[in-house]
Amino acid sequence: MKSENNYINSKPIIGLIGGCGPYATLDIEQKILLATHSFLSPTKDQDYYPMLVFHNTQLEDRTLAKESYGLELKNQIKAVIENLISMNVDILLLACQSAHVYLNDIRPNLDKVFFLDIIKVTTKHILSSPKKWKRIGLMGTNVLYESKLYQTELKAHGVEVIIPSDSLQEHIMQVIYTIKMYGTSFLTNQLNESHFKINSHKNINASPHCVPLKKITDPLKHIISTINYLKDQNVDAIILGCTELPLLLPYLMHYFSENIFIDSNRLIAEEVVLCAAEIEKSSNKNFM
Repeated sequence: MKSENNYINSKPIIGLIGGCGPYATLDIEQKILLATHSFLSPTKDQDYYPMLVFHNTQLEDRTLAKESYGLELKNQIKAVIENLISMNVDILLLACQSAHVYLNDIRPNLDKVFFLDIIKVTTKHILSSPKKWKRIGLMGTNVLYESKLYQTELKAHGVEVIIPSDSLQEHIMQVIYTIKMYGTSFLTNQLNESHFKINSHKNINASPHCVPLKKITDPLKHIISTINYLKDQNVDAIILGCTELPLLLPYLMHYFSENIFIDSNRLIAEEVVLCAAEIEKSSNKNFM
């Protein structure tokens, strides 16, 4: 039975730990709405699931967190989880793949809710595909590669994971952090000189909580080069393994078939809607 949140307790409540990054969080939130529309055919506001989005942009940078074994980041995520649980969420998801690297120490805090792991959801999708994929490309952050979360799980099932070369990966990291700053507006501007001059008064390297960002010209070109590199390695599909990267899909569709990309944001969004629907259907909780 839920507490006094009677205004939202007729349906399961989705809790989204976001802000890392901001635009990626919005992408997942939108895809949850799209998945709801696809699976449940809502006709009014009340047909959608309530969603509490904790847009915490102050979570420690995941790349820098590894230097302290993620101690500060884990404590920050725990605090967000406690806040969302106190507001009676039923399902939790974390809108950052790299942050999943630090989840093992946090999982005991998740015994009161359904926690959906974006990496496990993506892996399940790959392993259950009728296409029987054997070589999968992975585009993500350095932290994600080093964790080998995808590599370990997929290798156990005979699937090889291919990552970009070091030089290409440097550009991938730059593009990821550019999306954090600008969303995808830079793809229209192509980071032209005037775009940077407008923001030149900002010292983007001033904060100890950010990774230094170099100016990158023609970012889409670097993404395309990375995809072509992975295709040359005969991968069957490519995981967009950072929650920022699916924001590039509308632009990449002009160059590649959508079938080659595994959109983890879409997969976790669909999973959360199916989970909420199952909770509602099975009446595991007493909504009053």
